[in-house]
Amino acid sequence: MEILEVLRREVNFGCPVANCGVPYLTWHHFSPPWRVREHHNPKGMIALCRTHHDMAEGSRWTAEQLRQMKSQPFIAGNSISASYDYLRKKVVCKVGNLAYNARNVLEIDGERVIGFERDDQGYDRLNVLIRGKDNSIILEK
Repeated sequence: MEILEVLRREVNFGCPVANCGVPYLTWHHFSPPWRVREHHNPKGMIALCRTHHDMAEGSRWTAEQLRQMKSQPFIAGNSISASYDYLRKKVVCKVGNLAYNARNVLEIDGERVIGFERDDQGYDRLNVLIRGKDNSIILEK
């Protein structure tokens, strides 16, 4: 299993900080810190949202507190949610070296996985569908 997948799974796919749970994750190296030794050892890393990653970089939590978050993440089950507050009336998607204005960005087996819906005020809203290996819905937004 890839390191990033291991890190996402151990926090149940959401930021492990109490009352957070944001599913947009970055990777924090804490034992040892990246500036001390560049490594990709999942035992010394944790998945955090960008806000809490920046706080961790500022020594907000000790290594022991981060280990505790890994063992008891905020999200206990399979329910994750977040807000993507990027409001635009026209969204252009860039995939590789192609840019296009599309409602459906990614479909798998005829099911839209990533796409946009226009809301009542005319803003494009990102929609995402993530399914588990058993085809159950992990995230639908």
